[in-house]
Amino acid sequence: TANYVGAFKDVDWTFGWARFNPDSTTTGVKGTKLISKIPHSFVLSQNYPNPFNPATKIQYSITKTTNVKLAVYNILGQQVSVLVNRVKSPGTYEVNFDASNLASGIYIYRIEAGDQVISKKMTLLK
Repeated sequence: TANYVGAFKDVDWTFGWARFNPDSTTTGVKGTKLISKIPHSFVLSQNYPNPFNPATKIQYSITKTTNVKLAVYNILGQQVSVLVNRVKSPGTYEVNFDASNLASGIYIYRIEAGDQVISKKMTLLK
């Protein structure tokens, strides 16, 4: 018996040998989408568009399976949103960030993946 639907739950046991990719479409409430597999380096791209109102896209790449946390902070360092906080397989991902509930200003988005951390600035103009 299983308390979930499907054979995968949170584990992609097909990774590396099958063409099926459970992350290949938009998943989760935050709209994370896998763009491609096996990037060459850990990257956090500049959001686009920037400045933005009220939504923007953030793309990141990870090279190994690890827990990924992608969060947004205001200029005072207070966390205002967590966009991703789960184990992800290697790949390039795109996340939609809707800031319609936030005030205009500069925000910092930060990714933590294993022992690696990258931060970037973005500007919300309403």
